[in-house]
Amino acid sequence: MREKLFAVLQRIGRSFMLPIAILPVAGLLLGIGSSFTNETMISTYGLSTLLGEGTLLHDLLVIMNKVGSAVFDNLPLLFAVGVAIGMAKKEKEEYCHQRHAGQQWGDPGEWRDRTVCFGGEHHFCLRD
Repeated sequence: MREKLFAVLQRIGRSFMLPIAILPVAGLLLGIGSSFTNETMISTYGLSTLLGEGTLLHDLLVIMNKVGSAVFDNLPLLFAVGVAIGMAKKEKEEYCHQRHAGQQWGDPGEWRDRTVCFGGEHHFCLRD
């Protein structure tokens, strides 16, 4: 009983590791990108030639800001996928990867098994 409880708690902890591991990088990208593209900061320190609108560095910092913002905007989705992957049983996860790697494709026009794995389960098939 105690071992089963510990195993479940261990799987729950593992499932939260993926989304939480992404947060520091996203925070750095968002913080650096937004602070160095702020017009008030650029004008206060006289950095308009280096960080002004239209410069390569400004464009790079805007991209960093948008990437960090995209991670925080999609945080519920990241947690949902992370929990689904983390809570998957190891046997199902391995089967899913083996099935996907060894997929045999049929003739054109036939139903082809396109495996989409969330939580170790196969969700749907698509027709090409």
